Amino acid sequence: MKRIVFPILMFLGVLAAENVWAQNSVNGVVLDNNRKPVAKIDVELLDEFERLIKTTKTSTSGVYFFQGLRSGVFFVKIRVDGTNFKPVMERIQIGQGNRTSRTSGAVSGAEILQIDFNLEVERRNENPNPPINEVIFVQDVPRDAEISYENALKQLKANRPEDAIAELENAVRLFPTYLLALEKLGYEYIAADRFTEAEGVFTKALEVNPKSFSATSGLGISQFKLGKKSEAAITVEEATALNPSSAITFLFLGQIYRGLREFEKAETALKKAKKLSRDKFPDVHWELALLYYHDLNRYGEAADELELYLRAKPDAENKKQVEKLIKIFRDKAKQLKTR
Repeated sequence: MKRIVFPILMFLGVLAAENVWAQNSVNGVVLDNNRKPVAKIDVELLDEFERLIKTTKTSTSGVYFFQGLRSGVFFVKIRVDGTNFKPVMERIQIGQGNRTSRTSGAVSGAEILQIDFNLEVERRNENPNPPINEVIFVQDVPRDAEISYENALKQLKANRPEDAIAELENAVRLFPTYLLALEKLGYEYIAADRFTEAEGVFTKALEVNPKSFSATSGLGISQFKLGKKSEAAITVEEATALNPSSAITFLFLGQIYRGLREFEKAETALKKAKKLSRDKFPDVHWELALLYYHDLNRYGEAADELELYLRAKPDAENKKQVEKLIKIFRDKAKQLKTR
């Protein structure tokens, strides 16, 4: 399946080789606050940009399972719509020795991550005025449209993106305001480099629900890929307001501002991403290093960020090159001080 390659995946110039067989998997158990299994609740697997990849339901024993995954960053999210549970999502990294990983001894080197969830009950009187971005959007979807959407997810699981797009387009024809279908269709258009169509679909989704973080983020990506950087900056700013805890969104915003040569805004966004990621997101440090070295001539801080980059990614394939860059940056910083 052809997928969009964002600038943050191109920082190093050369991407790490992917395991073409993608045999990694994630599984776990979803329990309630009484340690009882939660059956038939939706579990979503999101990519590093918080886009939906796969969805499944827990079994009667509360077990969920995703397989056939590449190495990289993902999010596992439990959809709690229509329940009294608190929202929960966990960031995971496959292929980096995650704390909960259990590596099989198989020749393939496949990694199995076990991520268990203990859901907490939401006390309705704790926050009588929830933030607007936490409002649940509910639709009464006609069954035929819902079937097309479900078929689209099956096609994606079978690695048939063109058939999935056809099913999603049909779901939207049957129910033009189908928010989930519109959002998913928009991201599939992005994956197929159909950015103009993606922009139109996300615009429509935001007419249905102006507070959709997923649609707002997708619109920003579409605008950026179409070269509308100023519009993309405004849109992604709106996305950060809807979800102020998304490190990847602030990273993307920082890149946009850097492209616009608005370096102060770029630094603010990137430092926010750094804080949210708790220094565990290597791409944030790499982007800050680029900003400090190339744009702000702050060589010492650039070296600091590269050191944090290696701390967050100790097994980086380009480790020796980065160590050389750190020395170069330190030397430049000393030269400036002696002038």
